[in-house]
Amino acid sequence: VLTASSTGAMVTGLINGTAYTFKLVVVGGSYGGDSNVIIVTPTAPPANAAPTFTSATISGEAKVGLQLTAAGVGYSDTESDPAGSPQYQWMICGTADGIYTDISGATQATYTLLAVDNGKYIKVRVTPVATSGTLTGTAVQSTAVGPVTATAAPKPFTVNTSFKVNQT
Repeated sequence: VLTASSTGAMVTGLINGTAYTFKLVVVGGSYGGDSNVIIVTPTAPPANAAPTFTSATISGEAKVGLQLTAAGVGYSDTESDPAGSPQYQWMICGTADGIYTDISGATQATYTLLAVDNGKYIKVRVTPVATSGTLTGTAVQSTAVGPVTATAAPKPFTVNTSFKVNQT
């Protein structure tokens, strides 16, 4: 029901894709009569967009026994859905520009380099995750780090074990 001061009306319960015809009939007053007929076809709201990262980075030194840390950079979500915990997958290859394979079980933000990684190159794939809306976006991949090198062996040292006992 509209009043003399109404500027619009909301109709609920319509089905997306179905055409509806509306005509406003004003009863009484100086503007009495029928309005123009309008036809509307409601559509579904746009789908919620997936979150994105602009890039992925790796920090740390590429040496056996040391830890690398991955990060997704530039989280964005069209609907401002808050960021959740990203998904990670570390990858390895024999050459910097070769075909990388997933490292089994390496799905955390950090990866500790193993002896079998020596001489290889490492990348990480980071997938953005939102806490609401469309939850998972498209993964971004870091540039390669490496080749992984062996950690330098500690320098040998000697302990002087000669000593004198003061005899009295």
